Amino acid sequence: MRNEKFYDIIDVELSAIILEFNTEIGKRNIKQDDHKKGFAFLIWIMRRIDSKISNDDILNYITEGEEDNSCDFIMPYKGLDNSKMFAVVQAKWKSKKNANKATKGFTTVAKSTVSDFSKIARLEIDTKTIKNQNFIKNYKLLKKHIGSGKKVNYVLISMSLLKTQLYEEIEKFEDANNAVELINTLSFYSFLDLKKFYFEKHIRGRHNISFITKGNISEIDTKIPNTSQNCIEVDKPIKAYVFSVNSQVLYNWFENFGYSLFVKNIRNPLSSSNYNKAIKHSVLNDSDKFWYYNNGITGIVKSISFTPQSKSIDIKNLQIINGAQTIFSIYSALKELKASKRSSIGKKTKITLRLIVSSSDVLSNKIIEYNNSQNAIVLRDFRSNDDVQERLQKDFLNHTNILYETRRGDFVDKYKRNLLSNEKLGLLYLSYYLKKPILAKENKRFLFLNKTTSITKGLYETVFNSKTKHDDMLIAYNLFIMVERERRILGKKIKTIKKKINDKKKLSKPEKVNLELDFVSHTSYNVLAAFKFILPKLSTNLIFTKSRILNNKYIHIELVYNYIIQCLVELVQKKGEGFDAKKYFKSNGASVKELEKILTGRVTKFKKKNKSIEF
Repeated sequence: MRNEKFYDIIDVELSAIILEFNTEIGKRNIKQDDHKKGFAFLIWIMRRIDSKISNDDILNYITEGEEDNSCDFIMPYKGLDNSKMFAVVQAKWKSKKNANKATKGFTTVAKSTVSDFSKIARLEIDTKTIKNQNFIKNYKLLKKHIGSGKKVNYVLISMSLLKTQLYEEIEKFEDANNAVELINTLSFYSFLDLKKFYFEKHIRGRHNISFITKGNISEIDTKIPNTSQNCIEVDKPIKAYVFSVNSQVLYNWFENFGYSLFVKNIRNPLSSSNYNKAIKHSVLNDSDKFWYYNNGITGIVKSISFTPQSKSIDIKNLQIINGAQTIFSIYSALKELKASKRSSIGKKTKITLRLIVSSSDVLSNKIIEYNNSQNAIVLRDFRSNDDVQERLQKDFLNHTNILYETRRGDFVDKYKRNLLSNEKLGLLYLSYYLKKPILAKENKRFLFLNKTTSITKGLYETVFNSKTKHDDMLIAYNLFIMVERERRILGKKIKTIKKKINDKKKLSKPEKVNLELDFVSHTSYNVLAAFKFILPKLSTNLIFTKSRILNNKYIHIELVYNYIIQCLVELVQKKGEGFDAKKYFKSNGASVKELEKILTGRVTKFKKKNKSIEF
């Protein structure tokens, strides 16, 4: 999503916080709107660090104000590994007009803040001279925490873009404030880091993600009850275990980790399907027989450790590679129940859990591929974790309001209206930018097939490579929207005309002309290629800026569209009576070359005819 839209999302949430803490804001005599937003921003950050923090703790941890020693709050929290940590945070709120650009003088601010952070880290603050009671109280807690050798994260957050990542400042701070082990860490958090966190946590539904680590997904380390007496252990050639677990375990996994469980899976669970309904029905109505009905869950892990005497089995870096739909369906079924009934059914519903120990990406990818090759998987799912797909998704996130879907179920339901699949965009890009509309029509099924599988048919590397840009994809999509709009308008007219013919009514001259355009309904991809032929030969004024059709030039694009349709009609008329235009434009590669020849041969005539318009 564009930065402006993300700012608006945060702004709405901050407005709600201001209402919630209105009494406290009054006590602090905060009157200006920007200052109110700045105070609410601190609370927003604290709730990102610890989603369960109470309002009382929020107010106790805030140190912002007189003699705050350049930190707005000091708060304890639990890391993703459940260890106790502290965050020392300084936050800089910016208005909307400044959020989308780098802050002037930020390096100076950062150095000053880092200097103050260093004094805190080295316990050099003399609290006897300080009146800020919240700072004194939390500094004492922090001092005790530092004394026990536990981790502290120092963070400077700015609601703006950063010109530089200030790696030198980070290195200096961490070298000066850590003896042997890295206890004190420093990070600078920009507007884009906030957006990345929000995207992963709320739009992709990945719970196992730390705000402090800039939205990076942490490894999933978890435990299951020790049922090793009923365990099958495989030693060679690859270490693996098969357990029987109850569905409460799977419910807890999804509750705690969300879609982070499926990062290495080729697809996320689909929120609505017949299979989903069937699993939910089995859990709720036939739970004691569920083990017999279901194939089970498969995961890859870095390690598994337990002894016969252990109460639990430790699992490191868990990823579910088969059975995502089963876990999601079990979670959905149990979520609807009251806690007591959920626990009862959850413990009664058994399922097979197969865990394979692998630290090799190559081996893991093979296991993932073969575990999913017999299921209802589409080729695009296997490409979802490719570097080029991740890059394009990131580019769409940072520069557009479009969510680039790399696999089915990639985003939580409420955001799906802003979604475009890599399949749709890939086909449009193939038609427009690569000027291969026939391939896009005839070989859709080969879009995600790579050339190593089929040299002659594989299109994946042709469409998705280092030269593929999100801007070009979005231009193709914007043009396609216009082309489809015009096609639907024409389609309605032709439908009315055909009804008049059936009713044996006389057609007007314009209606006869429109009837001759019936074949246009089969040329949408051809028209996209035609745009690519003609636009560069007109003027840069017709090229797009920031992935959008220039509003004041939209009428010019429509003129070009009409010119393309005229050329299509001319091409068809040259073929004579009995010519099957629908079939020709659907599957004949020659149609593209002939259209290009007509289009480019008449550019001068077109420009002369429309000379009053400045292209």
